[in-house]
This record gives sequence, C-alpha cells and structure tokens, in this order.
Amino acid sequence: MKGSGMGLGNAGNGTILTIHTDERSAPVERNFRLSKKTYSLWGYMANHLQEYLNPLYNPQDSPDVLVPNLLPQNIKFWRGMYCRFESGVHPREPQMDLLLATSDYVFSLDEHVKYLSKRISSVKSFISRTVEKKRNKSVKKQLCNNVFLDNKMHYEQGTKQLEAVNGDHPLNVEGESNVGKADDALDVDVIKKEIDSVAIDWKQARNAKECSCSLTLDQLSKKMHCRKCGMIFCQRCITKKVALPGHVSQIPVPVCKPCFDSIAKPEV
Repeated sequence: MKGSGMGLGNAGNGTILTIHTDERSAPVERNFRLSKKTYSLWGYMANHLQEYLNPLYNPQDSPDVLVPNLLPQNIKFWRGMYCRFESGVHPREPQMDLLLATSDYVFSLDEHVKYLSKRISSVKSFISRTVEKKRNKSVKKQLCNNVFLDNKMHYEQGTKQLEAVNGDHPLNVEGESNVGKADDALDVDVIKKEIDSVAIDWKQARNAKECSCSLTLDQLSKKMHCRKCGMIFCQRCITKKVALPGHVSQIPVPVCKPCFDSIAKPEV
C-alpha cells in the first residue's frame, strides 16, 4: 500500500518498505519481492469480511438510502481518548468500570447469601437435634421414676452408688458437656471469621484517588476491589487470588496482599 510521499508501506503492521522515489521504480517488484513479503490490503479484508460486518444490521429495516442523523445530542464523545489526562472538577465514573464492579459485587454478595443460608440451615438442624435429645432424656427419666416409684429407697441408693463410681470417670456427662461447650465456642469463632471474610460495603471507584502503593488512580487506571476488605487498589497491587471462607462455591477471587496473608496464613 502506498504512503503519501513516503513510499510503500506494509498495511499489516505499518512498517515502511521503501522510502526513496528510485526504490518505487519498476525494478521494485524484482528487488524487494513485495508480493511474497507482504500482501494486499483488499485481499486481507476480503478474507476477513465477517469481522467487518455488523451482525445487528438488517437490510429489510432500511431498504432505502441511509440518511445519517447529525443531531448534536447523538454525537458520542470519546472521553477516554481525548480527556484521558483530565479528571475535571466533578469526575464521572466510566460506565464500563461501573458495570464490571457491580457485576463482581453482586456475585460476591450472592455467594455470601448462599453461605449464610447454608449456615442457618445447619444451625437449625443442630438446635433440632439438641431439643430432641433433651426431650428423649426427659422421657427416659420419667419412665425410670415410674418404674422405681415403689422402691424409692433402693433407687436412691443405686443412684448414689452410680454417682460415686462415675464421678471421676473420663466419660461422665459433665466431661461431655464441657467438651460440647468447647466445640460450640470453637464453631462460633470459625463462623465469625467466615462471615467477616467477605466485604459487604465496597468503596466507590469515583472516590478513589490514590492506591496504597502511592500510585495515582486516574480515568485510565484499572481500579480493582478487594473482595475481603472492599478497598480499591491498582492492578499491580491485586495479583493474588484465594477462596474466601464466606463464599459457598469456594472460587478463588482477587484480594489484596494483606488480606491474602491473613487468609492463607491464619493466626494460631
């Protein structure tokens, strides 16, 4: 493809093949073998015609000649290109970044809601089993009282002997209750950590001016949210992914380095 006053240029990668006028003479094809080193722009476009067609265009909708609409309100300004160095007094958040952040936020909340529903179901099941055990225990105790009602003295003596024998036994009821309480306390701590591992409120991107690494966040900087703390960082500060305990699917999500260290290396 010819350039304006410069020579022949490669349309594929924009490199200049010839510069001087003498090089564009008749022996150019023989000396430079352009037909083998480069290709025709029109041939390339003909082979990739599907990439240049509008899939939403329907010729039946506009059988006549297309008349362009030149109303000023229909002209779209490429703000990301021409105003990339201008933040303005009232900066606006790019719609594409807002949509991506909203999609990630909804996904994180949906995963957390599913986790909470699963936890609530497990707590309900645990409470039901506990109530059922207490109910069965009271029924058994009532049956025992009815059986030994006529021989109360022998029953009390047998009970005292049983308590004396099992008082220091490692499998007594009191020991089991203490173990159960410890397990319940441990479960509560684990549940609290899992709930706190997901950020409910994310910081708005329009209010983010600077990353924690002192990098200025402008209109062209990619702003990423940490799924655990909800703060905004630059792209190079969020390079780690980890599965949050508060997500039911356990899919690795982007987190900042401090949050990654707190999850990957929990405090003992």
